[in-house]
Amino acid sequence: MRTAEFEAEVRNGSIEIPTEYRDLFGNSVRVTLRSEEPDSDRTPTILDQWLRSPIRMSGFQPLSREQAHER
Repeated sequence: MRTAEFEAEVRNGSIEIPTEYRDLFGNSVRVTLRSEEPDSDRTPTILDQWLRSPIRMSGFQPLSREQAHER
């Protein structure tokens, strides 16, 4: 399996493969898309709300990695 990573602009729903990679791949490729832009269209969930405003408790001590893996 061959892989290549590059940044590209989407134009009219198309992404152009850079010239230096075109000969490395055949006519069939698998594409994974990742945007660096925040996902502003997503509806916030209750977990999002909890993460934004956690409840502070005096004396709370989170588990260490080792303690969490023991359980």
